[in-house]
Amino acid sequence: MFQQIVLIATIAIGFAIGYVLPLFTEEEMKQGKKYFKALEIVLFLLILVFAVLLYEFLFIIAVVLLLVGCPRRIAFVYLFLFFLTIYQPEAIIAALGFMYGLPAGTLCNRKL
Repeated sequence: MFQQIVLIATIAIGFAIGYVLPLFTEEEMKQGKKYFKALEIVLFLLILVFAVLLYEFLFIIAVVLLLVGCPRRIAFVYLFLFFLTIYQPEAIIAALGFMYGLPAGTLCNRKL
């Protein structure tokens, strides 16, 4: 149980760091916005591929996540990662969630 809590906290910290990042680097964020969007999409697809490889029945959830819009997609991805971490506590899931949180949190910040 402690392992799942630590992994979920790691996933959440990635989003928090990404959300705070634009406060310290305002002038670089305008040029880097397109790269953060591309990185978010690539990491999102990696999470979905990894989830489908772990559980074949998650393919339907993966398709739904692809069709959902960006702000809602982030919430669904995090819910998905939290549940996946509870049932399959692996560090790779937490690492992907942390890396996904950096660009997702940055893009959610309204300063951009």
